[in-house]
Amino acid sequence: PRHRILILPFLDERPDHSQAMTEVARQTVVRELLKTRQFVIVSPEDFPQDPKKFLNDENEYDLTAVSRQAAGLGVAAVVEGKVLSIKAKRVGDSVGLIRTLKAQVSTQVRVRIYAGKNGKEILNEVRSADTDATSTRVGERGDMTVSLSEDPELIRTAIRKAFLGAIPNIMRDVEKLGWEGRVAMVSGERVFVNAGRLSGIQVGDVL
Repeated sequence: PRHRILILPFLDERPDHSQAMTEVARQTVVRELLKTRQFVIVSPEDFPQDPKKFLNDENEYDLTAVSRQAAGLGVAAVVEGKVLSIKAKRVGDSVGLIRTLKAQVSTQVRVRIYAGKNGKEILNEVRSADTDATSTRVGERGDMTVSLSEDPELIRTAIRKAFLGAIPNIMRDVEKLGWEGRVAMVSGERVFVNAGRLSGIQVGDVL
């Protein structure tokens, strides 16, 4: 059977950053996990409460409390992703008529996973990634890497790259969790459980 995972809206250490960037990162993780056909992704919209209500003063989710409620949905694990830092630096020629400038964006992200059954942390990992872009300018003054380093696509690429690096460990640690379902009804010799083909269960499976 496939594990059910609740992937919460991703967070950013700096609330003033665009939420679109963290959502792109979250969708990247969702897409990669779905490709494995080993997981069922539970949408935050299916969670009984607004996940934002579980944010603490450090702008992090109270994953113990979230996992406790998520367990009622048959969720095996709750995933939190957070962008910790985004830094840009200039590499290349800063003077001359024709200048080749490169902006390098470095990102650091963190993934935390809590088990739905017991509310215990099973993964806390920080990942880093770099990406860069080059621009050639002729006869222009000023620091042209400012526009490069603030390029939303450049930043999104770095963030996606960092979270993608965490996918193998997410898969490894979630797969270690036991799968369980609940008996919904008993009718004579027939037993109905709250899971089906969506969870990877087929007729004739021994549970």
